[in-house]
Amino acid sequence: MTAEERFSQARIVLDDIQSRLGLIENYLSCLKLQSKQPTKDLVLYSLLHEQGFENMLDILSKIQDDLCLQNNFLVDYCESMEVSE
Repeated sequence: MTAEERFSQARIVLDDIQSRLGLIENYLSCLKLQSKQPTKDLVLYSLLHEQGFENMLDILSKIQDDLCLQNNFLVDYCESMEVSE
């Protein structure tokens, strides 16, 4: 895979990460809105019975893995550029 193809792939992964972070932000905003209601039952139901915690932890773990891979690629690329100079 060429460097240009790898950078293109990295852009796609970073766009995906941005989308997943947007979903988390939206979910947390909904929870915040629900928490302002007199009863907090909807918040607890969403977090516990609808797998809210599980889903957020899973998404954050995947984001962490993807960011680590992209970081490794950038470090390797920069090191290869230093060697070629």
